[in-house]
Amino acid sequence: MSLTDVLRSRYAFKLFAIAVLIVAIIGTVGTVMALQVSDQVTGEQLQSLENNAELEADQLARWFEGEQESIRVLSAHQGIDADDPAQTRETLYSELEQRSDEVVSFHVAERAPVQPSNGTTEPLVVSTNRSLEGAPLAATNIDWGENTDGEEIQYDFEGPNDILVSWVYLDDGHMSVAIASPTPDGKHVLVGEYQPSVRIGESTHVIEGTETIVLGGVSAYVMFEEDGPNEFRPYKGRQNRTEVGQRILAREDQFAPLNGSKIASGEVRGYHSVPGDGVNWVVVKEAPRSNALALTNRVQTDLTVLIGTMFLGFLLVGVVIQYGPIRSIKRLAGQADAIADGDLSVEVETAGRIDEIGRLRRSFRNTKQYIETIARQSEALSRQEFDADVLDEEIPGRVGEAMTAMQTDLERFIGEIERERERYITLVEQSSDGVVVVQDGRCVFANEQFAEITGYDHDTLQESHLIDLVVPADREFVGERYDRQLEDADPTQFEADIETRDGTRRTVELSMAPIERDGEPAVLVNVRDVTDRKHREQRLEVFNRVLRHNIRNQADVVKSHAEVLSDRSADRHVSQILDSADRLAVIGNRARTIDRIISREVQPSTVDLTELFERVRNGVDERGESVTVTTQVAGVDELVTDEWILEAILESLVANSLRYAESEVTIAAEQTDEGCVLTVEDDGPGIPADEIAALDAGTETRLQHSRGLLGLWQLKWGVEKLAGSLTFDTEERTTVRVVLPDWGGNDDI
Repeated sequence: MSLTDVLRSRYAFKLFAIAVLIVAIIGTVGTVMALQVSDQVTGEQLQSLENNAELEADQLARWFEGEQESIRVLSAHQGIDADDPAQTRETLYSELEQRSDEVVSFHVAERAPVQPSNGTTEPLVVSTNRSLEGAPLAATNIDWGENTDGEEIQYDFEGPNDILVSWVYLDDGHMSVAIASPTPDGKHVLVGEYQPSVRIGESTHVIEGTETIVLGGVSAYVMFEEDGPNEFRPYKGRQNRTEVGQRILAREDQFAPLNGSKIASGEVRGYHSVPGDGVNWVVVKEAPRSNALALTNRVQTDLTVLIGTMFLGFLLVGVVIQYGPIRSIKRLAGQADAIADGDLSVEVETAGRIDEIGRLRRSFRNTKQYIETIARQSEALSRQEFDADVLDEEIPGRVGEAMTAMQTDLERFIGEIERERERYITLVEQSSDGVVVVQDGRCVFANEQFAEITGYDHDTLQESHLIDLVVPADREFVGERYDRQLEDADPTQFEADIETRDGTRRTVELSMAPIERDGEPAVLVNVRDVTDRKHREQRLEVFNRVLRHNIRNQADVVKSHAEVLSDRSADRHVSQILDSADRLAVIGNRARTIDRIISREVQPSTVDLTELFERVRNGVDERGESVTVTTQVAGVDELVTDEWILEAILESLVANSLRYAESEVTIAAEQTDEGCVLTVEDDGPGIPADEIAALDAGTETRLQHSRGLLGLWQLKWGVEKLAGSLTFDTEERTTVRVVLPDWGGNDDI
């Protein structure tokens, strides 16, 4: 028997051969992956160390910028006064105690009266190091450094907010840096000395054993480190020995960004330049190689163990499996593919096997039958044949429940659609307003009322653009509102004029709202013909103005002639004519005031109630000395409301009280939980019941009307305009009570 026959006759041998091939492939791929993963992990560790250096550089930059701002703010402190050394010294000591350990000392030095100066000879006026007071600035060992041209940086400041930062210098065995800012008097400078090594010692590390070093951005010398010697020295003994040193020395711009990472023989380094203004330092993170690459070594070991375990697993599978069910599985797979392609005519045999493959066949056959039933039920539902017999066939499990729920929901949904469609048709067609749907500017739908308003038939409207129905003067305005609705704006309502089919000009009220039609944006337009209403409003306005004008003019004529007669005669009829003329003039004025109240938009402002009460009291007729008018304001001096309407309300209140009062009228204001309460009280017989009844009814009839001069109507409508309430009490004395809200603290008015 050949090797090929052995492999074909024994599934275990075939599986073993395939397993060996797979293991070989997996071993090769695994080795490559192990190397790739190793390189990736190493790269991630390097990136992590570089990111740590970047984070440290950012923190160092923020700290340094913060200290510059701190010196600028402290220089303007009120406690810094060179003329008061004791106070200045106390302020500096207090600030020093509150600062972190890297802040070493503060000094107040004089500014050189003659420029330029190198900042060495100016005397120290006050210092937290008392031994330096009176000494020149050079005693601090501060080195103000040189500019890029090699010239000494001048100890000078252009403005009160200017900052001067020194080079790194060695002071009392510590690497230090100084920050200076002028004081407001312009004659002194506040200098702070810092030891950044203290801050470097508080660095955070992502790898155990990491050390932090800060290099100079020009010289590549070590400036700050946690536990190293405080001296200027080349990094790693020679400036260009490392990659970071070479890059520092090679760059032309000492402030150019610099970052990277490198694996050395015994350590791993990550570095990043400090991004602060005027700072060219470079932060270097050094981690032991054994710690930094520990994860890489572990990944390599774990991958090796994983590949070996997989090899043993394949061998075990080859030993366990002796009979191959592959052919039956392939047949079932072919049948499944046919069913997946929509061929439900495939026959799945069930006889001949009682093992797992046989059970799999029976299960698959049952599944095929369920799919056939589902397909027939789906076809019946798609045809909306809800009484079909196939819908009574049971499908077990969640699929059956889903089909039943789908049938129920589909029936209900179709019923709801039909009802909504009928309701929509009823609402749209029976609406008293025109309804039109506009898409791409064209009237794609219009109801019967819109056709009646415009005079066009439906076919003509569906070929027309809405803008063509609008008169030319209003087309730009209507087009702009239509475009805004297509941008999902809020619904809008406005008036415009249209021209009907017979050339008649009609005024319509258009309400637009954005909708979707067939998945595309459209605008629903509600059209209401307001032509007759506008004409009535115009006629009423003209009638109102002409009536008030004529009443006022005719009353003036009657009064002037009556005054001539009164000079000639003391007849009571003449007096009656004069009184009636005055009443006609008051009626005209009341009508004008009421018209302004009704048409006026409320204009809130802060009203001084005491001043307003006095103005109203002085402006009304107090009937000689027979009636006394007093005012009282308790707990509310001011009120935010419309001052003109409030004055009209008070004038009406007081005038009405004076009409009925016998000897006394009291005006009062009080703040309560309800709002500002205004009361006008008099000792008269009270307002007649029929006048109050007419106000409560809101209209006047033949049997129920007021006999005043429109004063109570002015009162009622003014209170309503200010969103207040009005009540009358006439049991003993007559008291009118008005409650008004504060328009300054209520957005819902």
